Amino acid sequence: MSKKQNGRLEKHIYVEERSGSLRFKVVVPPFQDSATFSTMEEGALWARRRRVELLESKASNLASPELLHAVSASSGFPHAPKAPLPIKLSDVFDSYQHNDLPKLTGKDAEASRLERLRKWFGERTVDQLDETLIDEWKKNRLGGKLGSGRDPNRAATMSASDGVKPLTKHQRYTRKKAGKEVPSLPIYPVSTQTARHELNLLRRSVTKYFSRENRWPTYGAWWQAHSLMRMQLPGAAEPRNRRVSDNELLAVFNSIKDMAARLILGNGH
Repeated sequence: MSKKQNGRLEKHIYVEERSGSLRFKVVVPPFQDSATFSTMEEGALWARRRRVELLESKASNLASPELLHAVSASSGFPHAPKAPLPIKLSDVFDSYQHNDLPKLTGKDAEASRLERLRKWFGERTVDQLDETLIDEWKKNRLGGKLGSGRDPNRAATMSASDGVKPLTKHQRYTRKKAGKEVPSLPIYPVSTQTARHELNLLRRSVTKYFSRENRWPTYGAWWQAHSLMRMQLPGAAEPRNRRVSDNELLAVFNSIKDMAARLILGNGH
């Protein structure tokens, strides 16, 4: 994905343009947070509020010997403290869904990612998100075992000239309800960009939960030192480099059975 680095917006706040969206990052050492927005106004408002929260957390942490030890651990020293209380990730996801999701421009896509995370991690606790678990999740997620990716040849598949096309969701449901055999769906790998989005959401939902529930002064430094916050994310996906061809558009047009719709589209063309 192409990136245009814009640099520092103001003290503690950085912004970069990423293919039409704006990525804001707030850095108040040893803490940091980031989020993506569609407009400069929304992002700057979020970043300024987040800066105040992180500055308050930093001030609180400086008075706590336990958290000073956690800050040292996040800088490379071993034995970072564990989370003292198990926090169910289902509660974390509920909090994000009710408080943060409605404010987002792309809330439908984010809601879908949140449901997938809930399915895979909902019964676990934050302190169980160790490096082994995340690595196992990444391997299975990228391999399509936790939800298949898209058919890389879906355009050719959907316009198959031999008449053998995959069943629609409605057709599969109707056959299953009638007791007929339903062929299993093929499994395709998931893009690295999908895994990046979901891991970022997992990070963001826990961070916001700690802040909202006033648990950041207690767990903030531990969370910043956590392997999930420090791990390298899967590589960004390559930008799209092709458009739909005339033959593909023609195949879609010819697959339309409703003659009235075909006439409307034909006149528009």
